[in-house]
Amino acid sequence: MKPKTFDRSEHVYKNDAFAELVKDAVRFFNGTPVHTLPPPESFLGTGVYAIYYTGKNPAYKKYAELNRLSYNYPIYVGKAVPKGWRQARVSDNQLDQAAYGSTAAVSVLLKGWNF
Repeated sequence: MKPKTFDRSEHVYKNDAFAELVKDAVRFFNGTPVHTLPPPESFLGTGVYAIYYTGKNPAYKKYAELNRLSYNYPIYVGKAVPKGWRQARVSDNQLDQAAYGSTAAVSVLLKGWNF
């Protein structure tokens, strides 16, 4: 086989429907309710979360000012994954159960971390 020069455009997935799906997910995420840390009750499930700061610690003063009226500037965005996910020690059944089971959190948004 003759070597071919690398063309990045041949490896980039483009689809308008995918872009709309991402926009829809972001709208949903931004519309989820606000909770302080720690959450009022424990819960199970996977999802995406953001942590916003509104407290008085001088190290985060700028974030507290930016998030005073609305939560638009997270100090951290992460994802919660099923137990064993990072070690690849989960069966497909466990993944399905964690992602789609009745206790799964579709989206978790933690805002208002206060000191």
